[in-house]
Amino acid sequence: MKNKSNNMETLEYPIEGVSCQHCVNKVVSALQDLEGVQEVNVSEDLTTLKLKGDKLPSSGFINEVLEDYGAYRVNPNL
Repeated sequence: MKNKSNNMETLEYPIEGVSCQHCVNKVVSALQDLEGVQEVNVSEDLTTLKLKGDKLPSSGFINEVLEDYGAYRVNPNL
């Protein structure tokens, strides 16, 4: 899902493979320094990734980055 307000985009994707706070920390660490990303959050129930920023990466690029950090994957088709 994609929303825009004040030149800031918000993307939300279902995320797979996140099962604990350690996983959340790895996902946030992997994505927080990507160009255009200003905020990274994983929902409390560990099922949704939320990104905010001005030029957010595609789901494909997000998955490429996450591959290096573990078995995490976003699924934009859910």
